[in-house]
Amino acid sequence: MIDITTIFIADDDEDDRMFIREALQAVMVNVRIVECADAVELLDNVTDPEYADGPKLILLDMNMPKIHGLETVSMIRADKEISHIPVVMLSTGSHSEQIKTAYIRGINAYITKPVYTQGYIQIAEALNTCFLNNYTFPKELAEIKRKRKTNVLLIEDNEDEKWLMSMALTATSPNIHVTGIHDEENTLQYLSEKFMQPESAPQLILLDLYLPARENGLNLLDAIKTLLLNIKRPAVPIIIISHSNAADDISECYRQRANAYVVKSTDMNSWAQHFSHLCYFWMDTVAVPNVA
Repeated sequence: MIDITTIFIADDDEDDRMFIREALQAVMVNVRIVECADAVELLDNVTDPEYADGPKLILLDMNMPKIHGLETVSMIRADKEISHIPVVMLSTGSHSEQIKTAYIRGINAYITKPVYTQGYIQIAEALNTCFLNNYTFPKELAEIKRKRKTNVLLIEDNEDEKWLMSMALTATSPNIHVTGIHDEENTLQYLSEKFMQPESAPQLILLDLYLPARENGLNLLDAIKTLLLNIKRPAVPIIIISHSNAADDISECYRQRANAYVVKSTDMNSWAQHFSHLCYFWMDTVAVPNVA
């Protein structure tokens, strides 16, 4: 049986909902799209038993009537029944403090609404890869526009897979520098040191869930998220990477504030393309606040 993913679009602008819906329908399969004109309608729908089964994703506008997008995120994260649902905020706003607040409240990613239709298609493709685990990207590598050096921290205890992922990541761009670590203690020591030197701190963290046990990965995820909040860097994305596609693993990682959960492709020959598109989304598409 194929799971149907329910995607909730909450936006008071009917045209924007149309652009997003059409892009999703053009790119994705096995999805059910539920449109909501405000947060009240969203919260009613997302808790409706009709949509209880299967994975879910919320696309949320910030500036809406009745309940503001930021308040809506807080309400979702406070409700144990729906706190595991990833929330991607799509908004015209680009104010750094608002974006930072959105990450503190618990969004998974913040994306500025594009001007052209093709921009919505690119967002739909990125969501398909990063949140739905549908690997429908083209054979060529994604063209990452970021020119400055990007530090990626890869936490993986399987040495062969760590080497393969490092090669895949560095193949996507000459500006990507990968540091590989295999355990909890060294990871926390590394991050504590690197975030004292912002120029060498990681902008993207990839964390294997089973490190070697699930509890190790979840404990480390919580520790890193707490560290990032304490040092006021809530937008550094932590992407869980795992061979497990178990619904309980995915839901628990989202409850523990993972930004995304990506199931490792069984076709290792496609890992370079896979990670290039993953990096493209988190480096070129997602908006992050300025770091003082």
